[in-house]
Amino acid sequence: MPVLIACYYRSPLAAQQRLAIRDRYIEYILQHKESIAFAGAICDAQNQPTGMFVALKTDLGSDADDFIVGEPYNRASLFESVRIDRLMQFIPHSNESFLEEELQREKMRLGR
Repeated sequence: MPVLIACYYRSPLAAQQRLAIRDRYIEYILQHKESIAFAGAICDAQNQPTGMFVALKTDLGSDADDFIVGEPYNRASLFESVRIDRLMQFIPHSNESFLEEELQREKMRLGR
């Protein structure tokens, strides 16, 4: 089960400040590419970045802790908050029939 790291910038200014070290961030992501299931930006309604997320291919919260400690934006204190949660991924899923099977389980549970 992947571990999801969601980070939110302190302010729009912090989101702008990240650009000064974005090359270091990209290098860091490339160094960890094999351990990342998916990642991207969190944006507001105007597509302005308000944060970032990374889903790590691990079951260990300690791996997420280690990742965020070395993450350049975090090291530059650009984040107001960092949240680490386990992620139950449905799509894509290793079992292509997962959602159909889940639907059948729910219908049985509900007596439908």
